[in-house]
Amino acid sequence: MYTYVRVLIILCVTFYSNYSNAQNIPESLLGVWKFEIPGIEAIAIYSPTHAAWVGAMSDRTNLHGITPSTEDKARAYDKIWDVGISSLQLVSPSRCKTTFIHSHLPSGTGQSYTWDFEIKDGIFTYWMIQADGTRGYSGKARKLADWDTRNKNKYGIIC
Repeated sequence: MYTYVRVLIILCVTFYSNYSNAQNIPESLLGVWKFEIPGIEAIAIYSPTHAAWVGAMSDRTNLHGITPSTEDKARAYDKIWDVGISSLQLVSPSRCKTTFIHSHLPSGTGQSYTWDFEIKDGIFTYWMIQADGTRGYSGKARKLADWDTRNKNKYGIIC
């Protein structure tokens, strides 16, 4: 997961944006979240206008501290669940639209989806909105760090 965290941090550097251009994403959503998905370890960073995430299967082999072979690298790549960057648009106070800017799955780039959310006591609950407008798949995430909103001209994570 260490390598994935480094990739995520690099992706977040692309999030340079200005609060005046922000789409009023609630401050409670901004920051780093660890998702609770069975069999998957995933984290995401939400900024005022974008999100970046990385996830891998929990049963992957840890390559930290070794020189991996080509086969080790291939097996590790096969365990990637998702890596991506998306724009965020607040549709209503509790509904957000996400559009993929980049995904490790080429078919994902440019695709959009909408989700409802609720944040209470550091737990982020979300529901994917289906084509008929009803709530579908639901999931949860736990907040790991807040987005630094103290200085409106600079962004950062408060750990």
